[in-house]
Amino acid sequence: MNEHQVDTLIQSYENTKPKTAVITGGDSGIGLEICKGLLDAGFHVIIGTRSIELCQNVMDDLKKQTGSDKISCIDIDLTLFKSVKRFVAEIKKRTSQYEIQLLINNAGVMNIPCKFTKDGYETQCQTNFLSPILLTQLLLPWMNTKFGRVLFASSSTLYAINDLDTTFPSCTYGLDGLEHYAYSKACVAQIVSRLAKSTRVKIYAYHPGTVRTRLFAHTTVFNLPIVSKLFNFIMLTPKEGSQTPLQLCLQKDLGESGTYWANGRTQTVPDVNINGKKNDIDTLWKDTLSKCEI
Repeated sequence: MNEHQVDTLIQSYENTKPKTAVITGGDSGIGLEICKGLLDAGFHVIIGTRSIELCQNVMDDLKKQTGSDKISCIDIDLTLFKSVKRFVAEIKKRTSQYEIQLLINNAGVMNIPCKFTKDGYETQCQTNFLSPILLTQLLLPWMNTKFGRVLFASSSTLYAINDLDTTFPSCTYGLDGLEHYAYSKACVAQIVSRLAKSTRVKIYAYHPGTVRTRLFAHTTVFNLPIVSKLFNFIMLTPKEGSQTPLQLCLQKDLGESGTYWANGRTQTVPDVNINGKKNDIDTLWKDTLSKCEI
């Protein structure tokens, strides 16, 4: 991956008519670079943000950098199902049905202090998995069924998970919550294949690579001086990390829906036991919809 490839991808995109993209967490890190790319490609971009003030400043910068004013923001808190529903309601006020071509579930948290949300779930599981599924299910009827695509940010940490319990693990970790992070990302990668069967909109999960962003702020080892210098050398820039998601947004022929991508190509999702049964994705699907009150 390199930044030149990202520029080439954007420049080669042919935008023949106005299109709308919705992205969570588009005001920093990889999400910000995705927004830049989509604006340069001619999209109207709606950013879901936890801070309207921050997002307003980001939008001002993006308008200067891209020359496009086709950008707006709406507040959303992925730790609250009510906030997700309000976000969708506001989008429907601002757009017409079938106008939205892209939904990018980019926002996420990693290894944050152990905490339950007001809805009763471990924060990483709700932020990274449950709320993006709820957002997607609520917004799918508003998306373009012919050209629409939904993206979910996953992670290569999913390969560390062999067993999924759909009751979701208790919030019992101490200093290290990486298992819960990996768990949430494994759920994403596993469920996209089932979600793809329920809609004509194309569904994809992706790993952007290991990227220098604030996502690692709560992971102690990455903040040790020696380790930090090493990882800063080998990590991708946010723009490099935007290559795979932008490819999934802009490339014409992606092949089969419901797949997991990394390094610009499809990857195999490992088998897992779900409630003790191998690859029981239907159980994960049904239990997830139930938790999201769908």
